[in-house]
Amino acid sequence: MGIYIWALAGFLVGAVPFAVILGRAASGKDIRQVDDGNPGAANAWKTAGSRIGIAAVAIEILKGAIPTLLAVETGGLGGWEICVVGFAPILGHAFSPFLGFRGGKAIAVTGGVWAALTPWGLGFPIACLCQALFHLLQSTHAWTVVLGFTLFGIIVMLWLRQDYLAILWAINLVLIVAKHKDELKKPLSPRRWLLRLPGFQN
Repeated sequence: MGIYIWALAGFLVGAVPFAVILGRAASGKDIRQVDDGNPGAANAWKTAGSRIGIAAVAIEILKGAIPTLLAVETGGLGGWEICVVGFAPILGHAFSPFLGFRGGKAIAVTGGVWAALTPWGLGFPIACLCQALFHLLQSTHAWTVVLGFTLFGIIVMLWLRQDYLAILWAINLVLIVAKHKDELKKPLSPRRWLLRLPGFQN
């Protein structure tokens, strides 16, 4: 298969709204009517409970990882081609044609793609640790996501030193910022324990 076939396949897999499907099957409700209206795993969790939420998270990770991994291992794609193929499931999830091009925020799908592109899948746990660090430091979710993914990119670029991965990461970061633009209007909110440190005292 050519690069564009792989990219199209990845886009379509990423676009399937599994969280919406699972949430509706388990609860009879449309998860897009919950909280922020995001058709992702978080609202599936809130609507249908932890089991469905965990299943939705796992599927969203896999729909990023599997198409990307197949393109690399089976299709033999590499280098700059991965910028296109790796971004395809992320873009499909974020702008799903099955949902009128209104998709989710693509965090779990992003994790799956980077797991597929890094040795031993280490991109995923590294990304989780970066997110956890900023979650520990402050409580504004959107800033946790953006700052965590920024730190993740720095680590991966220093580790792998691949220009094409830097391009993919930059494009991925722009999309994440765009999907969180309204929430990013909220300021950073340091945790109370951090404010108690001498450097943060007035």
